Amino acid sequence: LDPTAVYGLLQFGAIPPPHNVYQEISRVPGGHSVSLGAESASLEVNVTFDAHSDSHISQSRPEKRVNIALDEILQEVPSKSVLYFSGGVDSALLAARLKHLGRTDVVLFNYAFGEDDSEGQLARKMAEHLGFDLKQVHYQSHQFESMLNRVGREYSYPFSDYSTVPTNLMVHASLESAKGPGVVLEGTGADG
Repeated sequence: LDPTAVYGLLQFGAIPPPHNVYQEISRVPGGHSVSLGAESASLEVNVTFDAHSDSHISQSRPEKRVNIALDEILQEVPSKSVLYFSGGVDSALLAARLKHLGRTDVVLFNYAFGEDDSEGQLARKMAEHLGFDLKQVHYQSHQFESMLNRVGREYSYPFSDYSTVPTNLMVHASLESAKGPGVVLEGTGADG
């Protein structure tokens, strides 16, 4: 076991990249990509977004650089796409940028632990404020058995945090909406 990963899971409820539960397995940190060559056993890790690169935008305005980078990505999202939406900072930023681009065709999906779930209520209010449809997936105990039977086949590495169960249930609930040319945007940040 990787002691740093175990500490992160117990202390914060998540394992930060590049750590994983097992020392022999590494995760790709955000903002990086990995290239695997067929002829070589070596890995090449590339930075895909560099917030410090030269730009015509002033370094004193990093929020403008983030908006431009997000907008370039989000304007290419096909219609009928899905955004996993907690109503928190990460997913709300994605939804706000989509709204700025006039992309209210994206459907927001949220997992709620019942009608009285305060985070679910916040997500509904935030989606309404931004002018989006929100589909909520509600906690139902009978779904857990089938989820536990499939979860080992659906995760590419041994990893778990507090959001594994609700995220997996939300993913399956959203599959029908993400059919066709659509894509899924994951806006749950560190929880995902």
